[in-house]
Amino acid sequence: MISRVWFSGGLFGLVLGLFVISLPQSSIPLSAQPAKKKMREEEEEEPQKTKVPKKLDEIDPKGQEPAPAIRQPPPPGTFNIAEEAPKAQNPFVKDMLRRLAVPYDLLTSAGGATYKIACLPERKLPDAKFTYLELNASLTGGKEKELATGAGFSLKPYEEIVLEDVENLLKRKLEGIKRDDVLELCVQVLQAVRRKHALAIEQRKRIGKDWEPVDDKLRKRIVQLRRDQLKAYVAAKEWKKADDLTLELSNYSDDPEAQKDIYRLLLLKAIESLNPDRDEDFINLRDAVNQFENIAGGKGEAMANTARQKLTNRAKQIVDQAKKQADMNMTANAFNLLKSADALDPDLPAIQELRSRLRDRILYVGVPSLPFKMSPALARSDSERWAMELLFESLLESVPDAELGRRYRPLLAAGMPALVPMGREFALRNNVRWAGDNGKTLDARDVFGTIELLRKISNSAAADGIDMLDADRVRIEDPYKLRLSFKQGLLEPLNRATFKVLPARYLKAQGKEADDDAFGRNPFGSGPFRYEGREQESADREAVVFRANPYYSQRSGKFGLPNIREIRFVKPNLSTVGADLANGQLHLVLDVPTGDIPRYRDDPLSAGLVTLHEPKQNRRIYTLAINHRRLALQNPDIRRGISAAIDREAIIDTVYRAKPGKLYHRPLTGPFPLDCWATPVKARRSEAALYNQALAGALLSAAAGRDRLKLSLKYPEDDPLALRACGRIKDQIEMATKKTPDDTPAVAITLEGVPANVLPWKLEQEHDFELAYVPYDYPDDLYWLGSLLDRSAAKTGGRNYLGYLSEGTNPQPDDNDLRITLDEIRSCRNFRDKVREETWKVHAKFLNRMPFVPLWQLDRHFIVHKGVEMHLDNPGEKLSPERLDPSKVFTGIEGWKLR
Repeated sequence: MISRVWFSGGLFGLVLGLFVISLPQSSIPLSAQPAKKKMREEEEEEPQKTKVPKKLDEIDPKGQEPAPAIRQPPPPGTFNIAEEAPKAQNPFVKDMLRRLAVPYDLLTSAGGATYKIACLPERKLPDAKFTYLELNASLTGGKEKELATGAGFSLKPYEEIVLEDVENLLKRKLEGIKRDDVLELCVQVLQAVRRKHALAIEQRKRIGKDWEPVDDKLRKRIVQLRRDQLKAYVAAKEWKKADDLTLELSNYSDDPEAQKDIYRLLLLKAIESLNPDRDEDFINLRDAVNQFENIAGGKGEAMANTARQKLTNRAKQIVDQAKKQADMNMTANAFNLLKSADALDPDLPAIQELRSRLRDRILYVGVPSLPFKMSPALARSDSERWAMELLFESLLESVPDAELGRRYRPLLAAGMPALVPMGREFALRNNVRWAGDNGKTLDARDVFGTIELLRKISNSAAADGIDMLDADRVRIEDPYKLRLSFKQGLLEPLNRATFKVLPARYLKAQGKEADDDAFGRNPFGSGPFRYEGREQESADREAVVFRANPYYSQRSGKFGLPNIREIRFVKPNLSTVGADLANGQLHLVLDVPTGDIPRYRDDPLSAGLVTLHEPKQNRRIYTLAINHRRLALQNPDIRRGISAAIDREAIIDTVYRAKPGKLYHRPLTGPFPLDCWATPVKARRSEAALYNQALAGALLSAAAGRDRLKLSLKYPEDDPLALRACGRIKDQIEMATKKTPDDTPAVAITLEGVPANVLPWKLEQEHDFELAYVPYDYPDDLYWLGSLLDRSAAKTGGRNYLGYLSEGTNPQPDDNDLRITLDEIRSCRNFRDKVREETWKVHAKFLNRMPFVPLWQLDRHFIVHKGVEMHLDNPGEKLSPERLDPSKVFTGIEGWKLR
């Protein structure tokens, strides 16, 4: 459940948090783990489910188990009212302390008569008969009396009597006593009473929740008096006393005004101690004003504006110095100065103007197509997914590792999660700010809100895996501590924390969903870059611009990052790539077709400037998608016949390879990449090829019967290689169903080009296709096929756009057997003895049913300028481009450098 639990740290203790996912992590011998690491299953006890309120402000404790106290208990102390009374010199003070030395409640009748009585356990007087002890004048004893009912009487408890006496004392002008001493005395009296009250609660002498407001009154008045003292110390510039007092005020972390006072003091001291010749003083001032504005909510206050102006003035001075360095061609010095200016005022226009002058701070990335929708729920093309990696972050990120192959590193998480029953617990970084929404802070409510938003589109590819998270057991204990639970044990649980976190509170406030079109076209996240729009650089060159998120470098450990301040996506012009590479207008080209490699590598202008790389990790396969909602395609013989008709090796050779041979690209023999663990060893051999023209002709002709079967084949019209490949597929299928070369084919294929950015809509939303040429990316090294074939995700917008196993598609027992096997794989964590063996069975069962037609796996090529240095966690260690995941590419982009 979600509960509001605040705690105090030290003086500047902020509310930290943990995001918890339960369940012990199991090792897997995939690229993410050592191949020989032993697999083991661990048993967990399923915790009881609790209904979770959706927001922190929707918590209703009624009917729930008692929650931890939301207030700090009274601090320990030795002040004793009875002992201090005789020591008092002032008669008014002495009189007050004597009256309060012995606790009592005050009972008042309807007629106004008052009686001092022994303290009652209940705050409210009962309607029924009750007894009480009426005290004598000295309050040392009394007589027990009985009332038929408490109706008509009122009770003023001892705690409120003390509060009233304290207020009366504060209104008096006391001769011979400093105002500060009076305030201190009143605080000590109230603290002593709070200790008595807490002890009475513990000993059951005060019973029930009705006493909580009484304690609140005491606590609130104490805080106010301490704040009054702090203001007096600040006005007198008694900094030592002010610092000591903030130590106590920091314990009241749920009092926003008290916390603001603390951060106001920090900011004031930073302004007072500012030395215009010390850069570290300006950094301290920047940190202080950031905390005052973003944590304490002091944005717009005069002191914050004064601090910002001082930072801006200093930043302008540094930019002027950088311009002089640039004029002397001392570019490196100029960049270092700009980094310092950016740290003080990232929105200063002069910084970006000078950076634009120094063009080698811009990383130009050549992409197959420009991105349009870059939010996690809507990104479909490669360029859109790559852009998304610049903008959004996850709790954990899967990254390449020299020893393990893959490992996880924390992004939004402050560290690796703690293990809890059926989940994991994360501490979130407490100074992460959104690149939009006025730089508001990201906290656990955005993480939980993201899960809620994704659950609404749970059948989509973007929300794949969210169904394994048990949102009913999410717990937010404070804004930076959250626990996420799983519904079952998982083979690789940390992978469930790699979903991109959305600005959920902003989206909900705007009435938007995760797949909102307007947000997808103009998104913002917490990543190292923010989207700045599109820019026409020349008549034939448009760029999609991303600039450094100004709030990213303000995080702990991220000062000055990202190193590259601007990234531009462009479509390369093959006629000018040599000049572009030589002139700093192109640095990284992604997914270069094999036939275009010589244009980049062998151009005289770019000779020696670039290197060619093929990422080792490639989970993409190309398929012929089949719409099972079409009656004819529900026949497995039709599907298997289409597969058998396609000579994959021949198409790869003539379309995708630069020249005949087997240097690049491979035909598939099943639903998984050829060389991955999920493909059985025997299926990796050439004799396992799926092409069999005779079998294809027999299956298709028999299934079509006397009726000629007409099928459409959609392909991305922006891709000329896709058109050529689909043309060959059409020819081969039709040829396999002809009795003679001049005969009419039993199966006729019509090609239909669709814009690449429209094709996903046709498939996922409209289901308007029969056959379609599309890639499929396995999301991780588990190669679980059940995501694509999930029968519950076959509706509009679902990731199972094939419609396989969906209602009305006439699934057969063998289809259900395949589904059951996939479900068993997902629920198992024993890789070596269970998951691998069952996945190999899936390979055979898949070929028997052929839900889609596996075609080939194409090697992916990157062209990298020698000036690009890729780094991950260690700035001194370069990351080889071969180790990048081509579906993400920009892993560790904040540490990349451009020489």
